[in-house]
Amino acid sequence: MKISLGLLVSVSIAGIATPAAAQSDRTSPGDSVAAADGGEDAIVVTALKRSTNLQDTAATIQAISGNEVQAAQIVDVTNVGRLVPSMQIYTSPLGNPALFLYGMGTAGAGTTFEQSVMPFFNGVANGHGRSMLIGTYDLQSIEVVKGTQAILGKNASLGAILVNSQKPRSKFEATLTGRYEFELDSVYGEGMVNVPVSDSLKFRFAGQYRDDGGWIRNATLNRDETAIKSYSGRASAQWTPASNFTLDLVYQYDHRSAKGSSYVPVSFVAHPFLPTAPGRTNFSGATGPYGPTGDEYRSHRVSSTAVLDLDGVTMTAITGYQKYDAASSIDADLLPTALFAARFEERDRLFSQELRLASDEGGAFNWLFGGYFGHDKFSTPIFARTAIGSTDFAFDQVTKTLSAFASSSYALTDQFELSGGVRVTSEQKRAVIGNTRIVAGPYSNSSQPPFPATLVKRARTTVDYSVSAKYEFSPELMAYVSYGQGTKSGGFNNQPKPAPTYEAFRSGAQFSEETAHTLEVGVKYTIPGIGYVNLSGFRVRVDNFQNAVADGALLIYRSLNQRSDGFTLDAMVRPIDGLSLNATVTYADTHDTSNDLPLSFSPKWSGNLGATYSRDLGGVSLTTGVDLEWRSSQFYRPPSSSNPPASEFLYNFGSAQRLNARVALGFADGRYEVALLGRNLTNNLIIDNAYNAPPFYTGYAASIEKPRTIAAQFTLRY
Repeated sequence: MKISLGLLVSVSIAGIATPAAAQSDRTSPGDSVAAADGGEDAIVVTALKRSTNLQDTAATIQAISGNEVQAAQIVDVTNVGRLVPSMQIYTSPLGNPALFLYGMGTAGAGTTFEQSVMPFFNGVANGHGRSMLIGTYDLQSIEVVKGTQAILGKNASLGAILVNSQKPRSKFEATLTGRYEFELDSVYGEGMVNVPVSDSLKFRFAGQYRDDGGWIRNATLNRDETAIKSYSGRASAQWTPASNFTLDLVYQYDHRSAKGSSYVPVSFVAHPFLPTAPGRTNFSGATGPYGPTGDEYRSHRVSSTAVLDLDGVTMTAITGYQKYDAASSIDADLLPTALFAARFEERDRLFSQELRLASDEGGAFNWLFGGYFGHDKFSTPIFARTAIGSTDFAFDQVTKTLSAFASSSYALTDQFELSGGVRVTSEQKRAVIGNTRIVAGPYSNSSQPPFPATLVKRARTTVDYSVSAKYEFSPELMAYVSYGQGTKSGGFNNQPKPAPTYEAFRSGAQFSEETAHTLEVGVKYTIPGIGYVNLSGFRVRVDNFQNAVADGALLIYRSLNQRSDGFTLDAMVRPIDGLSLNATVTYADTHDTSNDLPLSFSPKWSGNLGATYSRDLGGVSLTTGVDLEWRSSQFYRPPSSSNPPASEFLYNFGSAQRLNARVALGFADGRYEVALLGRNLTNNLIIDNAYNAPPFYTGYAASIEKPRTIAAQFTLRY
C-alpha cells in the first residue's frame, strides 16, 4: 500500500503556510522557549549535575523533549542524530553503535574502546557502544552535551548524551500509540500507565514494540535486510516518605534482534557478483558457519536515585547495575559464498555508585563535590572462519574505577560569574587475551598467529578539569568562554599479535589514554516570549585518539592526533501563536593533524531546519510540521598500518538530505490523535558508514540508510 508523497508534503506545507490569527490551546510537540526569567517556558537541563536554565548555562547543550523524540520517530539512541546535526551515530558491521560529535568519536569496530561521547541512562554511565541499543520511549528528555565537562564522569572526553526516562506522576494517566509503516511493512507500538498509589508512592509502567521491515534485497538468501525486531519494558517507582527525601527506582529490559546488515559491497572494477556503485539491490551475501548475517542483544538495567535535602545541602546517591549479552554473525566478504565469516560476542556486567553533595542554588557561591566507584566485567570472544584459516580469540577484562570530582561557581558581581570543575580518576584494568588456531592457513598462521592466554594489566591516574566565565549583559543576553580537558582511559586490543617477550606483547596489546582539549566561546540571546538564538565557536584537539578500523580481514589499531574547528548556530522562534521555526547548523573542519587530511565520516556542514504549526479548528487540533536534515560531503579513508601519505585515496560519499513531514489531528482535547508521518520523502540514497573489503576483491562495503518511509499513527491518551 502506498501513500501519495505529494499529498503528505502538500498538507504539511499548507498547514504551516496558512497560520490563522486564532489562538491555539495546545502547543506542538517539543514547543518550548527558554525564558530569561526562568518562567514556565524555560528549558531546564540537568546534564551538569544541577538543574539550570539552558539559556543561563555556560556550555553548549541541546535538550530534546520526550514529545520531540516521539514526533521524530526516534525509537532508540542510535536515531538521536536526527535532531542533533553535529552528532553522527553509526552502526558497525558488528551491530556496534559509535557516537561522533564535531566529526570525532569512537569507532564501532574497536569493541574494547569506550565511547568518547559517553552515554548515560538515568544518570548511570556505560561507555560500551552496545549499551546504546535501548528503546527511547516515554522519556522526560534527551540532553546532548557538546565538549569536555570534567564532572560528567569517566571517559566523557568529547561530550555526553543523557537519556532521562519519565518519572511517575501524581495522577492516573495512560497512553497508547500504534504506528504502521507502508513502504517497508513495519509495525511500531508503545504504551504507558501511570498509577499513583498514594501521595508518597507512585508507579509508572511503559513498553515498546518494534518490527521493522528490511530495505536491502539479498538475492542469495531471498530476503530483505536489515529487518529489526525489538521489545522493551520499563517499571518505575517513586517513593517520597518525607518532604525532604525522594527515591526513584527504574528497571528496564531490552531485547533486539536484526536479520541481515545494512552493508552492501561496492567494487572498483567489474565483478560477476558485485555492483560498482552502492544500491539497495543486487546484494548477494551468503550464510556462513554461524548462520546468516545478523545480531542479537539483551540487556537489564536497574538504577536508583536517592535525593535528601539537608537544609542548604542536597545529597544525591545514584546506584546502577547494567547487564547485557550480545552476539553478531557476519559474512564479511558479502559474496554468494562465505569466504570470510565470523561470530562476535559481548558480555558486560557493570555496577556503579555515585554519591555527591551540592549546595543550594541562589547564593553568590555554589559548590558540588562527590565520588564515583565502578566495577565492570567485560568479555568479547571472536570466532573467525575464513577460506585461508580459522582462529578463536578470547578476551576477558575487569575494570575498577575510583574517582573524586568537585565543581564550584562564584558570582563576582550580579553580571559576572566564574566556575570550574576537577575530576581525579584512578583506574585499573586486568585482561586475559588468547588466540587459538582452529584451521591452519595464511590467515591463522601469519595474519593472526596463535598465542596462549596471557594476563595483562595496566593502572593509571588522570586529572581532568574545566573552567568557564560568563557575563550577563542583560537578562536576555549572555556570553561565555570555557576550556576543558577530558581523558578517556586506555585499554587493550582484543586481537593483538604474539611477541617474543611478555613486555613486548603487553606493549603491543595496549593502547594509551586519549586526551581531549576543548575551547569554546558562545553567546546566548533570549527573545522574550518568542524564542532564542545561540551561537558558539569551538576548537577541539584530541591527542592519541583511539582508532580501530576494518582493513579487510584485519582490525588496524592506530593512534591519531586530531583537531576540529567550527561553530554551532541554534535558534528557535515563535513569531505568531502556534507557529514554531527552528534551525540548527554546525560547521566543523575536522582533520588529522599529521597530514591535514579530513577524517572519515566528518562532514564540514550539517544542519536541521524545521517548522511546526498548530491551530484549533473548533474542537479539532491540527498540527503540521516539515523538517530538513542535511549534511555536506563526507569521506571514508582506508586504513593503513602506518601514518598514511597525504595522497591517500578518499572515498567521497557525497552530500545527503532528508526531507520529513508530519500531519496530525487531535480530538477530544488531545485524547485521540491520528497522524501521517513521512521520512526521507525524496527517497535519497544515503551512505552513513563503510569499511574496507576483504582481500577477495578490490572495493569497500557501504552502509545504506533507510529509504522513504510513510506511516500512519494513532495515539490514545487517558
